[in-house]
Amino acid sequence: MDAFERLVTVNRFNPPASIPLNISLAHNLDKQWCDEMSRAMMKRFKWSICEATSTLHELLPEKMGLYMFVWRMPFPMPSKIPTDHFRVILYVGQAGGESEASTLQTRYRQEYARIVGGSPESLWTPEPKNRVEKLNRFLNLRDLEFWYHDHVSDCNLLKTFEAALISVFNPPANTVGRANENSATVTGTLRKPIPAF
Repeated sequence: MDAFERLVTVNRFNPPASIPLNISLAHNLDKQWCDEMSRAMMKRFKWSICEATSTLHELLPEKMGLYMFVWRMPFPMPSKIPTDHFRVILYVGQAGGESEASTLQTRYRQEYARIVGGSPESLWTPEPKNRVEKLNRFLNLRDLEFWYHDHVSDCNLLKTFEAALISVFNPPANTVGRANENSATVTGTLRKPIPAF
């Protein structure tokens, strides 16, 4: 049992806050738009899927691209595929857009390598208020995947695809481009997690 599993076990009756999932209906009700955007993306590339680790950047291409952090929930579903699980898109981003010269590799190394797989205690902190706090909470989940593609060299198209994915999935760790949430939220005081060791 690793430190993450011990912390979760010890805090069984002190659950962490939930992931705020507010799916925007505005774009998802438009089946034609969803079909066309999906077709446009899939015509140009297929997603590469890797386990998100602190050293993943060493394997990523030095190319511009679109990426997503995706949590593979550990609850398996009955399916023809034995490893089929529900997935939650936590964050969508791009590397190498017109305003930056980064690549998938440098973006991951500079922004995410130090966060991914870090201390899970951030799951028990108060509600995150900015991008850094959100990334520190959500990118510490286990069974985290990094989906990317590096087959779009047009900066405008890259921005279009990023905006489309954010508008459809409304990832909780994104702060720009998300739909407004007009729903009631539940608030409460969180206790500090009990150390697992």
